[in-house]
Amino acid sequence: LAPKLGHGVTVISESGINTYGQVRELSHFANGFLIGSALMAHNDLNAAVRRVLLGENKVCGLTRAQDAWAYSYTARYF
Repeated sequence: LAPKLGHGVTVISESGINTYGQVRELSHFANGFLIGSALMAHNDLNAAVRRVLLGENKVCGLTRAQDAWAYSYTARYF
């Protein structure tokens, strides 16, 4: 239905969003997402938010302290 709405209408996807892939797929149609239950199911809320918004990111070969520090603040390219 979202493509049938006029310009200037804010579309929010309301439920069932659990993964980064779902956010990416629906971002073509929605301006925002309600993802509370997907986040609250995890003990580490910060990590859960990052996982949904940024996806899984495997970082190998961090050998310098400054790179590990940058990674801890969500930097993705070194």
